[in-house]
Amino acid sequence: MQPAIAPAKAIQEAITKCFEDASLKLGRSVAESKKDLIIGETQLSQQGGDKVITVVNYLITHAVLERASDIHIEPQEKSLRVRYRIDGILHHKTDLPLALAANLVSRIKVLCGLDIAERRRHQDGRIEARVKDQDIDLRVSTYVSAYGESVVIRILHRQTKLVDVDSLGFSPVNRAQYMEILEYPSGIILVTGPTGSGKTTSLYASTSHLNRMDLKIITVEDPVEYTIQGVIQGKYDPKLGMSHSDFLKSMMRQDPDVIMVGEIRDPEAADAVIQAALTGHKVVSTFHTDDTAGAILRLMDMGIETFLISSTVVSVVSQRLVRVLCPDCREPKPPDPRLLDHFCILPTGLDRFTFYQPKGCPNCKGTGFKGRTGIHELLVVNDAIRDAILAHKTSSQIRRVAREKGNLISIHEDGFYKATLGITTLEEVLRVVFHHEGDEIVARSPDEVIALCEGRFEAAPQVSFPEVPPQTPLEERPMVTGEGLSSLLEGEIYRSRFDTHTIRSETERMAGVFAVYQDCKRKLGHDIEPDLMKDFVDFLIDTAERLKRTQGAEFVEFSLEVKDDDVVIRVESLPREELSVARSQETGLRQVNYLK
Repeated sequence: MQPAIAPAKAIQEAITKCFEDASLKLGRSVAESKKDLIIGETQLSQQGGDKVITVVNYLITHAVLERASDIHIEPQEKSLRVRYRIDGILHHKTDLPLALAANLVSRIKVLCGLDIAERRRHQDGRIEARVKDQDIDLRVSTYVSAYGESVVIRILHRQTKLVDVDSLGFSPVNRAQYMEILEYPSGIILVTGPTGSGKTTSLYASTSHLNRMDLKIITVEDPVEYTIQGVIQGKYDPKLGMSHSDFLKSMMRQDPDVIMVGEIRDPEAADAVIQAALTGHKVVSTFHTDDTAGAILRLMDMGIETFLISSTVVSVVSQRLVRVLCPDCREPKPPDPRLLDHFCILPTGLDRFTFYQPKGCPNCKGTGFKGRTGIHELLVVNDAIRDAILAHKTSSQIRRVAREKGNLISIHEDGFYKATLGITTLEEVLRVVFHHEGDEIVARSPDEVIALCEGRFEAAPQVSFPEVPPQTPLEERPMVTGEGLSSLLEGEIYRSRFDTHTIRSETERMAGVFAVYQDCKRKLGHDIEPDLMKDFVDFLIDTAERLKRTQGAEFVEFSLEVKDDDVVIRVESLPREELSVARSQETGLRQVNYLK
């Protein structure tokens, strides 16, 4: 903080500007809601108004102006502590006299229609407010503590920029996949994460994206946090004696295309959501789990049969919120090698990336951060994952299948990608995400992580190739070697098999294939420069991964064949649907491509 000098009139105008156009609505009835109470109106105190009114108005107004998501009013032994949660971190605002506590809590209760005489029970209420031309909802919760009632006021903006899929912080590939999933005609899409991870914002963003004239969307929420024009939103109230199943039955009679369930909290709600998806509806909901595979396991724990889970759940999104570095004051800083151990990323080529650290400036109020964004883990349920679910695999086993056969980008890797872009820091990612030991089994290089996050699956990692190829493994069968090659008639001379999921890590074997190819071409009078080895290896990787994506191939075989006085490469594999039959009958390989 720096001292400054200004005229008294300018100071008074600045203070007044903080309170202009801000109002609270009692909101108990239509008639009463029209009578606004202006926040910061000086006449209140000048005309004998209660000082408590001014204090409450000040706290709410400044919380909105400082982008706080929650106001914490906490009675202590000798004072009343006030804190704001800004960008997920609690900041101490001020301490008030403890004698003011009872009147302050009563004032807040009056605004949201709670019982001011009841001080032994916890209560919940709501205030409608308008601050700086912004319509907001204030959710009030009171909790009876040793020194009095503690009050937490959650601030919800009705018109917020975050309610947009493009503003959620998805990496390019996750965004493309999620937008595609949202267009699925049926199935369950789950958004998971702990409290305060932005699940509700993502849920409303998804619902808002689907909101168009040719679709009917109906919701059941507890409570309705945001109102969306054109969406039929209902409130789930357990006091009415209605279960989630009752709500879902009534909702399906409304002929909806999309059903949004605010949160799956118990087995009854999970079963109702499953039944809705089985009838051909698209269902989006939230779930409290740490990661994507954990959501599958929790559904099993709730008693949902595995065949129902595998046939209805199409995608699970796990997310966290990390603070965004202030662009005005961030500064470069090499990462601590000990931090990288938690990201399950191979320490190769890190010197090509620039990482940043917070510094602090007036624009970010000295914190070094301004705003938050999401980091995500998107699990798309494919055939391999369905098989793992039906086999009652553990969470770690499902994660490994998803990473090996579904290109799952872990939430750590997504955070690492955003750190390389200067959006956040590695320390901030580790602050909100726990460590997955299972990810270490299939650790990736930085280049692979960035290629996956940006959707460049064909990009090969930066590797160094050996100058002299190793000895040919037993499974590679050279048909002819030595000087007799030049006199060989047309036919196959070499064959090698690769696993499409691990081919990127087998550079030495691919270098061996290139050595044989180079030798064959030389003996037939076609010299090949050694510098072409990288292009040759890139070609093998690209071909194998293309077959994995388009045909579902689990392996690929490359064979070298002499044809028309030249060497050609034959690519053979099996598509997914023929793989099980081929294994049982031990049939030959089906040719899927023939290249020169």
